[in-house]
Amino acid sequence: MKFLSWFPRILATLIGVLGMIVVVSFALSNRQRVVLDLWPFEASIEPHLILLLGVVFLFGFLIGATVMWVSGGRKRREAREVRRAANRLQRQVSDLEDGKPGDRPAWLPMTPNSNRP
Repeated sequence: MKFLSWFPRILATLIGVLGMIVVVSFALSNRQRVVLDLWPFEASIEPHLILLLGVVFLFGFLIGATVMWVSGGRKRREAREVRRAANRLQRQVSDLEDGKPGDRPAWLPMTPNSNRP
């Protein structure tokens, strides 16, 4: 069983290290400058290829993260409602256990054993 507890962590670390080696080697092999024409304007810039790719990947990540955040809004709202209902019910249970009237129905006795002799 101990093998199952540390193996995913080691595997994730190895995949991360290999990914970083690939990214660093890609960055070092693409140091040339590229011409980027800013079409509606009469301007152009010459960034390094890796900088341009990094900005494009970052922009894509931000768009994807925003879409995922927006699409999860309904589930987050449902989770908040369930959490509020659970908190309200927990307060009612603790009020009933403490003997506080609170939202107690009229037919419910004040103490659990009040109808016994």
